[in-house]
Amino acid sequence: MPDAIAKLVGLAQDLHSLYWSTEYFGDRPCEDELVAHFVIPLLRALGWPPERIAVKWRHVDVAAFHSLPREPEHCSFIIEAKRPGGWPEDALAQARGYLDDMGVACNVVLTDGIRYHVCGADRGFERIAYANLARPRQSATKVFELLMRT
Repeated sequence: MPDAIAKLVGLAQDLHSLYWSTEYFGDRPCEDELVAHFVIPLLRALGWPPERIAVKWRHVDVAAFHSLPREPEHCSFIIEAKRPGGWPEDALAQARGYLDDMGVACNVVLTDGIRYHVCGADRGFERIAYANLARPRQSATKVFELLMRT
């Protein structure tokens, strides 16, 4: 696990079980809360500066740009966030619809803040990497490599 991500892993391990306890926690957090607490800090830890991270850009939850200005052709990947337990089958279709509207093809990341599925645009949007911050495994490093700013 990259050192820059270790604090997020600890946070995910602390909060993951709380999110599922309606008695202790109340309602599960919304996707915007997860974007603020996990997605943006993860991208920042992976080297993305704030000006290259857009939130709620053209209806996309999060978009990362390899260069400015923030135009569709400069998009490296997009992230579609869902609340915990909210993995509707149409999440990927929703993200692909955004890409179609923009006329670009880039990788899609589906997340609930804790789990990250990277779907490869060049592979018909099949899942090419997976990471669970609450239960990290060695294979999770592929997600971090794919999302790291180069």
